[in-house]
Amino acid sequence: MRRTTSAEASHFTVTQIFGYDSAVKVEASIDPISLQTDPERKKTFQSALAEAVKVNTDRIFTGDVKAEITWFVPEERRYNTHLVADIDNIIKPLFDAVTGPNGIMIDDNQVQQVTASWLDVQPDEHKFWMRVTALDSDEFIKRKSLRFVDFGRPYGCMLLPSGPDLLKPILVGNFARAIHHYQEQIANRVEPAVAKRVMPIQRSYPLARLKGFEVETYASSQVRQ
Repeated sequence: MRRTTSAEASHFTVTQIFGYDSAVKVEASIDPISLQTDPERKKTFQSALAEAVKVNTDRIFTGDVKAEITWFVPEERRYNTHLVADIDNIIKPLFDAVTGPNGIMIDDNQVQQVTASWLDVQPDEHKFWMRVTALDSDEFIKRKSLRFVDFGRPYGCMLLPSGPDLLKPILVGNFARAIHHYQEQIANRVEPAVAKRVMPIQRSYPLARLKGFEVETYASSQVRQ
């Protein structure tokens, strides 16, 4: 396989797996980039990978995930040159490329576990694969119509998944009541770890981590029906 320096969406085969073991698998016929890669080349690579993910998936992970990355690189090139990136430097650019409104993660702080390794291949082969798997298979939902409601600090933004529109005001009301009960318990000097039990199981996201997503402010929002 000829080494390629300019990435295109066709270099990436993206497979979405939904069910008991919900995951997204990326198989690439091009070397991964590193944190130190030239900015223009990095942008091209990430845009190509992002496009492949957008076209071939319609779901997004809303909870914690684990990521497995394997880079296939010739041992001679790996050991005997300075041109090959350190394995830890290829991780962040890959996560950034698959995160966002058209990606498979809301934010890369969802990654709870990472495994990264490299394997020897023939000198003319350059490729890698990555698999992102939900730790809870139910937390892999449709991206369409996804939006958040911001309840302010320290509560963050709660996810409103796609679904019957009549349920959305109910969900928002439930979040608001849970926050009210939490505040009451804190005012009564209940330990925060105990008071938190009245809060929704669903994780919240800081507003700063939701760039590109639709976010409504609870104080002024009439959640659309």
